[in-house]
Amino acid sequence: MEVTKKKQLTGERLRKIRESKKCSQESFAFELGMSLTNYSKMERGEYNVALTTLNKLHDKYHVSADYLLFGEDKKPEQVLYEIHNLNDTQKLRILLRLFEYFGIEKERHYTEKRREETIMEKIERFMSEGEKGRNVRREIKRHR
Repeated sequence: MEVTKKKQLTGERLRKIRESKKCSQESFAFELGMSLTNYSKMERGEYNVALTTLNKLHDKYHVSADYLLFGEDKKPEQVLYEIHNLNDTQKLRILLRLFEYFGIEKERHYTEKRREETIMEKIERFMSEGEKGRNVRREIKRHR
């Protein structure tokens, strides 16, 4: 699919989101911290959606980037099924990212060193010693 068509489809989804919130273009643009002109151009598919706009849409309206950009909004059951079919290394990467997201990254008072120790402590509670434990340590060292 060509780039112009993709931007138009993204703009259509953006318009549907705005309309579902019963907002005018002006008020929605204000909520997203942008000018009406730029927002209007995004909705028409003339401008790309900026990363900051994606973040604001997610934070304020719980809109996923997958849905806005690609028209896909995965259900939790689908995500769990996909995770189930990953190999152990891929699952561990997801686990590390979840640990960072839920708590560790949001607690700013941890130092970087303490953050790494906390991740390791949590992982060791979930993993038994042996081959999987060694794989986890290797994965953590790769992310440092």
